[in-house]
Amino acid sequence: MVLSDKGGLLARLRPLSGLGLGAALGDGEQYMSWIHIQDLARLILKAVRSKEMSGVYNAVAPNPVSNEEFMKKLEFISALKLRGSWGETGAQNIQPFSNVSLAQWGNTIDFQNNTTLLQTATPSSRLPNADVKWETTVETNAGFDMGLFGNQVNITFDWYNKKTKDLLLGNLPLPGYVGFSGPTVNLGTMENKGLEFQVDVRDILKSSELKIDVGANISTNKNQVVDIGYFDKNFGQGGYIGTNNGRSYPGQEWGVFYGYKFAGIFQSQQEIDDLNAAAKTRAAELGLNNSASAVYQSALTKPGDRKYQDINGTGNDGKLFMVFPMEKWMPATLSTLALLIQNLFTV
Repeated sequence: MVLSDKGGLLARLRPLSGLGLGAALGDGEQYMSWIHIQDLARLILKAVRSKEMSGVYNAVAPNPVSNEEFMKKLEFISALKLRGSWGETGAQNIQPFSNVSLAQWGNTIDFQNNTTLLQTATPSSRLPNADVKWETTVETNAGFDMGLFGNQVNITFDWYNKKTKDLLLGNLPLPGYVGFSGPTVNLGTMENKGLEFQVDVRDILKSSELKIDVGANISTNKNQVVDIGYFDKNFGQGGYIGTNNGRSYPGQEWGVFYGYKFAGIFQSQQEIDDLNAAAKTRAAELGLNNSASAVYQSALTKPGDRKYQDINGTGNDGKLFMVFPMEKWMPATLSTLALLIQNLFTV
């Protein structure tokens, strides 16, 4: 694959991969299998080396417990298999060569504000990051598959824990006076964990012409920002809908909505005056420098305006984490209707 940037530089990407498989058998009942994939790619350079390692590791160990002697007494359990897995993967979905600086040809520099002294220049168009590397995801799974009553009822359960570290973030926000677009960095850690549960019932109704199966599943996922690196406490400012209303904060979900909590409408000027007076009193109690000019919401607030709640007890409105963008529970149902035709004749 050939890529070209704005300056016409061509780069040929030559990913090289290796694959390894293995399996370990027990006494005919238990076994383990694993896979290892190693990639070398030119998307990320390290010093003078034009390659970076990435691994995909996966190990699976199922155990058919229903074949054990002690399980044969439980006749209603027709099948039971315990399973567990662990895997590690790398991701490199960023702009190629993000750890080197690029020169942009064609810009001109005006010396002494004299158009006769314009000079062509090749300034750097972005800041490099020599330490950028692949982001890594480690996932652990554990669960079981169970069949009841001759496998008429089948149950599947799975628990997972997925943690991604060294998250790749392109164009790190920088102050405007820097004059460059931000570099690509490895920023923070995120975790997802949850449960998945599914039940399938076969032959709810079965005749010579009709067959009905029913299934239902439910899953839950808890997303949490563990660390956000450079930003210390938060990434994103939060605000009104239509602006930058998302914020990421350690201990919260990624991109949680952050803003004001609506508390009604200002009914009168007297209500506004009372709240402003209380805001001044509270600011003085807290020792704030602006206690004399403190207001509850805004100096321009008038009757009929929206009123926001005082969240932190400072005497004025405040923001809080309000709405979480990810569903906590995700249920679903599935029904299968089959029409059975035993004999078909054409004349």
